[in-house]
Amino acid sequence: QGTLGSSTGTPVHLFLIDVSANSLQTSLLPSFLSAVKSSLLSIPDANRARFGLMSYNSSLHFYNIASTRKQPHMMVVTELEDGFLPDTGLLAELKDSQENLNFLLDNLPQMFASNKDSQSALGPALRSALEVIRSTGGKIMIFQSSLPSIGTGRLHNRQQEGASLTRPNLLQ
Repeated sequence: QGTLGSSTGTPVHLFLIDVSANSLQTSLLPSFLSAVKSSLLSIPDANRARFGLMSYNSSLHFYNIASTRKQPHMMVVTELEDGFLPDTGLLAELKDSQENLNFLLDNLPQMFASNKDSQSALGPALRSALEVIRSTGGKIMIFQSSLPSIGTGRLHNRQQEGASLTRPNLLQ
């Protein structure tokens, strides 16, 4: 099982994590982070693997976890349509940045504990993730707790719009 599209031969794994209020209220965020930690233990070629983590609600959050930093650094992008990407540090070698990565995964719930933002910008987050791995290829793993509600790809909950989901109404 190789990393699809990787031109460098280095496995690249980018995790997108929903940190919206729904993710916190339903306790999915700790479950997401536990799944990420488990995934890291089973990554083939972990000594060569590069890793990145992004989180999102109505904003996109990029993390520089490079081993040259004493602790991870978060960069927030609020403009969803521009597609701005920070230029460095989004992917780091897993073997060198394990300490910063663990610190980030352990502290992410506290970082967003008072978050009341119920929006989910999955579309813009995915578009940015694709741009991050464009030159290397890789795998993107998405942890999503609700319908995307803002930006490209937003969806509307038909039940909240008053539509009845009875069989005759579904066919209309």
